[in-house]
Amino acid sequence: MVVKEKRGRRRYVIFACEPPYTDRDEAVTEINRLFRSHSLKAPHVIDTGEWHLMVRCSPADRDRVIAVISEGSRDARPLRTSGTLRCLRERYKLKK
Repeated sequence: MVVKEKRGRRRYVIFACEPPYTDRDEAVTEINRLFRSHSLKAPHVIDTGEWHLMVRCSPADRDRVIAVISEGSRDARPLRTSGTLRCLRERYKLKK
């Protein structure tokens, strides 16, 4: 059995945010609050930086995650969705 069959596939979504999430803990708190107000399970925050927020979710939740974060969080706009972190990090020149 392949690991993806057990845990399911994942999607990584990168958002451009104004003003930036400079502190990861602050981003996690705000994302959790936002999703709790919609009675939804919050996505996992992977990375934050000077201009971006990166989250992990399931393919089925992708559209809902994009909608909730876009409407309620710091003028966040989705840039791209990928199945791998490597693709996003290389495309936007982000460090690990």
